[in-house]
Amino acid sequence: MASSEAKPFAAYGRAIKGMRDKAYFQIHFGANYETGVYGWTTDLDTMKRSVDWQLKALQTDYIDFGFLHCIDESADLHEVEKAGVIRYMEELKGAGVVRHIGLSSHTPLLVNEVLDMGILDMLMFSINPAYDYAGGTEPNYAKDSYAVGSVADPMPEDAPFYFKDYHNYYKTDRGYHARSLNSNGGWNVTSSLSFLNMPILQYADEIRSAVLLIHGEKAHSCYFSKDAERR
Repeated sequence: MASSEAKPFAAYGRAIKGMRDKAYFQIHFGANYETGVYGWTTDLDTMKRSVDWQLKALQTDYIDFGFLHCIDESADLHEVEKAGVIRYMEELKGAGVVRHIGLSSHTPLLVNEVLDMGILDMLMFSINPAYDYAGGTEPNYAKDSYAVGSVADPMPEDAPFYFKDYHNYYKTDRGYHARSLNSNGGWNVTSSLSFLNMPILQYADEIRSAVLLIHGEKAHSCYFSKDAERR
C-alpha cells in the first residue's frame, strides 16, 4: 500500500481482521503518513515510526512484501544505505516481520545497481516496451527521450485541430500546472498511466446502472464515450 492518505489503513485492518492469512500486505519503507497524507522520507527514525504505525493500523505483526520505496537516484540509494535503512529491513526479514524485500523504482540503471547488491526478492517497475524500444532494438533511456507526448510549443500552423486545442489549454494560464504531464515533459516512457483508460473501456458492458456520458462532440477524445456506449 502507498495510498495518498492515512485513512484507508485502518479500514483495511478492520476488513481483514480474522483472516490475515488470506491477504497479502505490501508496505513501502519510505512512505510517511505522519501528517495524515502521503509523504516520502529517507530518514530511518521517521521510517520506523511510519512502519510501526502502519502495522498497528492494519492490525498485523508482519509484512508480506516490504518495499524500499521510490528510490530513483543513486543519491537516494546511498542516503538510505548510509542511514541504515537497508540493514533495518534485513533485520526485520531475519526476525520474520518482513517476509520479502522489494524495491519500487522508475530508473532502470538504479534498479540494476540494487539488483547487484543481492538483497531483493522482488521488484516493482513499470515497463512500456512500445516506448522503451521506439526507434531500435535496444531500450533508450537517454534523458532527452525519457518522456513522450508533451504538447509542442510553439505549435506548428499545420498541426491537427486537437493538437492546437491541447496547446491552448495546457500551455496557457487556463490549464498550465508545473506538475501537469501534458503541460511539461510529457508521460514517463516507463509508465502505464497513459494506457489505463483503454482497458477500463473493455468492461463498460458490465455496468448495470444508468450512466450519463457528457462529451464535447468535436472533442478528439469523444470516441471514448462513443465506444463505451456501443459496448
